[in-house]
Amino acid sequence: SCFPLVRRIFSTGIMIGAKPSSTSNIPSIKFGNVMVEKEFTKGSHQHKGVLEFDYNIELNGFRRANHKKPNQDKKGGLGVALVLGTLNGGYLLNQTSFNVSEVKSKGKCTKKHIRMEFDWNTADANAGKDQHLIILRVIHEFISNSDIEIAVSLKS
Repeated sequence: SCFPLVRRIFSTGIMIGAKPSSTSNIPSIKFGNVMVEKEFTKGSHQHKGVLEFDYNIELNGFRRANHKKPNQDKKGGLGVALVLGTLNGGYLLNQTSFNVSEVKSKGKCTKKHIRMEFDWNTADANAGKDQHLIILRVIHEFISNSDIEIAVSLKS
């Protein structure tokens, strides 16, 4: 079960607005085109939510400390995990992960379009009375202290 992981992720405190460290070769991470939509599921009276966004990372010469040989983990890449949950109650709405390839040339940006579906009713019921927020936690498995937490509004 992934409950211990989810509990750890959502109970570690609010990271919104946290300042990144000032190391020169840490990756530069940007999010764009963030969009939340409510869709009606055919054949039922349920609604599903869809969160879509673009994830962009520029490694800025970053190299893993445990990377010993030039072609070690060549196919594996750098792991990124995305966890979508509610503001209240810590409900897991969706999770996914992917790898970012280690691009050799400096200044090269890796882009990935992300689409996450979730149960709208669960999200809306636990989004907070006034805020109507869900939380996206981005966990970069290759560098410590680089997790990002984004509050996404369900209201359009």
